[in-house]
Amino acid sequence: MALPAVRYVPLRDINRTIDEFWDKGWDLFPNLGESGSMDMYEEDGNLVAEISLPAFNKSELRVTAREGILEIEAEHEDTDENRTKRHYFLHESSSHYHRRVSLPGGVDDNKASAEFKNGRLRIVMPIETTKSIKSIDVK
Repeated sequence: MALPAVRYVPLRDINRTIDEFWDKGWDLFPNLGESGSMDMYEEDGNLVAEISLPAFNKSELRVTAREGILEIEAEHEDTDENRTKRHYFLHESSSHYHRRVSLPGGVDDNKASAEFKNGRLRIVMPIETTKSIKSIDVK
């Protein structure tokens, strides 16, 4: 059975290409909704940073805080290999995430703690309470 001939219509292909661009963006722009979004806020005297990292495991994360800089790094590598008598399939992929953020003054990065649960990294750093200002009498 032969396939029916399809008439070539250039505008149809151009419209399809334009539609693909608007739908997928031709991968020119990163999909920021998938991972890496970061929220930083103050809660109960602590500075809290929450980062969405669904593509990573706890063992693939590295978090450091020093000298007023919070640094989050994650790297994931995956290899899928399938060998059969007549076929060979190899798929390799890797993902990398790196973010460095300046911390506001008064954050005690030596007492920072981090928890990774359900693809969400939560870092809590206490904020040192400001000491009361003492009034000095001028003589």
